[in-house]
Amino acid sequence: MNIPFRKPKFSIEGKKVCFSFSVYTEESAPLAKKVIDYWELVDDRGRRKKVELTDKSNCVILEKRLEKIELEMKDAGKEVTYDHLRICVHFLSEDNQSIAVYYEYQVRGDKFSYSNADILPMSENEKETMIGILTGENDPEPPGTDDTDETVEEFANKKNVFMSAVDKEMRFLRNSGGKRYKITNGQFVMQSQGGFIYSFDLDAELFLAEDSPVAVYVGLDKISGVVLVCENFQIIIALEKIPYADRSLKILKAEISADPWKLLEKLNERLWSINLSDKIAKKLLTEGPRLASLEERAFIARGQETAIQHAI
Repeated sequence: MNIPFRKPKFSIEGKKVCFSFSVYTEESAPLAKKVIDYWELVDDRGRRKKVELTDKSNCVILEKRLEKIELEMKDAGKEVTYDHLRICVHFLSEDNQSIAVYYEYQVRGDKFSYSNADILPMSENEKETMIGILTGENDPEPPGTDDTDETVEEFANKKNVFMSAVDKEMRFLRNSGGKRYKITNGQFVMQSQGGFIYSFDLDAELFLAEDSPVAVYVGLDKISGVVLVCENFQIIIALEKIPYADRSLKILKAEISADPWKLLEKLNERLWSINLSDKIAKKLLTEGPRLASLEERAFIARGQETAIQHAI
């Protein structure tokens, strides 16, 4: 089975959501019967809508080398937001493969981008599900618990828990805003395509990553900007506009605040892209962090040299 999908298309018709795509299996590859047992949408706030196709009356069975697939959710139109969606389609294959394909969709420009795919051996639960679908058993017995293999769906559920928590923190920060820091001695440096570049002195040492979005408050005026350099007690910012018509005038004093939720947005994007092959990330998600040492704090080696040796 070849991935990513070909010609993916997404549409909303009232409350109904439709997703279609084509799948092609190469002539050199063995033709194994495949079914789609579920597909789901996750919006940028972590809200999830899922459709399970667990019986022969509503599942999708792939038996040809070129298949056009059309999926729909009848009541999803008002349950998630559609400016930025993550889409997952889960296949079960006769050759014992469990395949989850992930896409991202942006309504602006109607853009699809392939994210990643998990291809794993099927668990016992998934084998039972596939047999139930192919044999037309609409009421298969409840699947047993498989303690040895974590399914793609179970892992996706754990990711969704984290994404929902990050989204709550993001909404809180959006409402409360970031902490403000005093900046002084703002001098115009130059104008570039990125905006009007100013250099400021900081009252306290501040660490902001390059390209971090910030807001600069000059009197009652709020100006959006992007961090170019932030080190020691100096910060250089590209502002979207200049506060004074005369560029030679210094901005004697102002305040700056970072948009901390922007980092959380990036975190949610990274969480979505994690798959079961990312062993360290999977371990952190499923088991949590481990202590670096069981020694008493007083006996733990400290200092820069120790950090360097550990890194080596």
